[in-house]
Amino acid sequence: MWAEKHQQCQRLKLSDMLAKPYQQLTKYPLLLKSVTDEPHAKEAIITMISSVKRFIHHLNVCMWQRQERQQLAAMVSRIDAYEVVEGSKEEVDKLLKEFLHLDLAVSIPGVSPEEARQLLLEGSLRMKKGKDSKMDVYCFLFTDLLLVTKAVKKAERTKVNRPPLLVDKIVCRELRDPGSFLLIYLKEFHSAVGAYAFQASGQALCRGWVDSIYNAQNQLQQLHV
Repeated sequence: MWAEKHQQCQRLKLSDMLAKPYQQLTKYPLLLKSVTDEPHAKEAIITMISSVKRFIHHLNVCMWQRQERQQLAAMVSRIDAYEVVEGSKEEVDKLLKEFLHLDLAVSIPGVSPEEARQLLLEGSLRMKKGKDSKMDVYCFLFTDLLLVTKAVKKAERTKVNRPPLLVDKIVCRELRDPGSFLLIYLKEFHSAVGAYAFQASGQALCRGWVDSIYNAQNQLQQLHV
């Protein structure tokens, strides 16, 4: 890049040059502390240091949010379609089309907009389908929801084939069958509207999913406080 070859850039890469103003800013509180020890100016210096620290914190939050949005966008690009409802005829399909869309970039309901949705865990599982059969699924656990998807023929792409499960509406229980766990989905009045049995490739992986779901529920509860 031509900018990196410029003499004034001192052979720094563009990423280093962009980070340099921020690095200088983080040094301001230390510089301000050493400005003066005079009592009449000390209060003003302390106020200024607090303002700079708040500004740096705000920058850190913005940078973190941007990084999380970029990671989320990269993940969303792997999902081809949202196919959780099947229409019975062409007219129904046309009416459904408007609502067959899942936007993971929107804010988490009931939580500060500053809290970005994060991907906590993803991986392959087998989900019970009927009494005797199972289907391969690929699940994504986010801050506030669990997505059950199915791989498509294209490499590393999936489509959502179950309604998103809100984390705070899930009851998670391990089953007797090794490596298996059950998700009971609740609605109003604490009544079950769905149950999904999953099989992991091993007991450790099963425990990892169960623990991650519990942790997500606890973290989400704290975000709501």
